[in-house]
Amino acid sequence: MLSLSSVGQSVGLVLSGGGSKGLAHIGVIKALEERQIPIDFITGTSTGAIIGGLYASGYTAEEIQAIFLSDEFIDLMRGIKDEDYNYYFKKEKSTASWVEIPLDL
Repeated sequence: MLSLSSVGQSVGLVLSGGGSKGLAHIGVIKALEERQIPIDFITGTSTGAIIGGLYASGYTAEEIQAIFLSDEFIDLMRGIKDEDYNYYFKKEKSTASWVEIPLDL
């Protein structure tokens, strides 16, 4: 049987929610990166889950921060959206069909 000390220690990071307060987790991840402390496990709820998911997907703390500070994200949080991001079913259709398949006759 192996003990924890013979295998090494693992670092798990648990991130909470809290809306914009949850963005403070980016600073925690930055501090761990600066000290070269690897994160082996990460989990979170609400905002923490989003940040944890981005980090687990390979984004760095700097990249995550850039996403949350981007004009596109800030506009999205204000309810301002580009028309290109309208949902499919809210877009005006020229016909009542769902699919159009052009056929040369």
